[in-house]
Amino acid sequence: MQKRLRRPRFLFGAAIVAGMLAGGCGNSDNFVFTNTVAPPVTPNPPVAVNDARSALGNATVTYSAANGVLTNDTVNGATITAFDSAGSAGGTVVVNPDGSFTYTPLFGFVGSETFSYTLSNAFGTSTATVTMTSTGEGWFVDNTAGTTGNGSQADPFDTLLEAVAAAGAGDTIFVARGDGSSTGLSDNITVPQGVDLVGEGQGLVLSQTIVPIGGFPSFTGTVTLLGDNTVSGIAFDGVNNAIDASSVPNIVISNNLFRDSTTSAVMMDLSDIQTSLVVSGNTFTQDN
Repeated sequence: MQKRLRRPRFLFGAAIVAGMLAGGCGNSDNFVFTNTVAPPVTPNPPVAVNDARSALGNATVTYSAANGVLTNDTVNGATITAFDSAGSAGGTVVVNPDGSFTYTPLFGFVGSETFSYTLSNAFGTSTATVTMTSTGEGWFVDNTAGTTGNGSQADPFDTLLEAVAAAGAGDTIFVARGDGSSTGLSDNITVPQGVDLVGEGQGLVLSQTIVPIGGFPSFTGTVTLLGDNTVSGIAFDGVNNAIDASSVPNIVISNNLFRDSTTSAVMMDLSDIQTSLVVSGNTFTQDN
């Protein structure tokens, strides 16, 4: 008498299928096998979030990946597939795959400028806007530069007098070491109120480094300050009255070199400073 085959039973999930082998196959045997059904894939598109960063007029700023555009995004394996190479006010932008980026505003631009970038993966795209804001301009001096520079980081002035004439409140004058001599750096200057004078010995740093710390530029004139000024990273060489900041408000003098004074005269006049005075980290040497 022929035996009927029993229909297998299928249980899905972590499924067990059981059946009976019979009829024409010798002795009947029970058998068990399993089949795992993969769960459905959950779509996870990227989420790009808007950013805001600081900038400086006339200067190029580079933000590392640690402070780049991806730091506040939900990436979900996405990559940067597009970005604006020109900002909303004409500045230039380069965004790298790791989220680091470089921004250079148009010469003379101060204010807020935006650019966008897009993240994409298999499940979608997301676009965010980066706002770059500058509140002042940088005026750059390098005595090895040509005589026709406009004072930008890319095309610096070759004399300090030019930078002082161009600067206004909220600006920063940055002086490179140059050739190490005082060529172009020997005239007496008056720094306008609200302008900072920074040498390469201090470096130029916002939230990111614009110019790293290097050698001190050699200055052989007198600096007169009109208030709300910082002087840092400059070598005052052979100057008996290097800084005059009497009767003005809010002065910071830090990390400068005062070298080779020929007399025991006071190298700085800081009498009657109003509101705030900070003098720190300076080095003084005197010829015998």
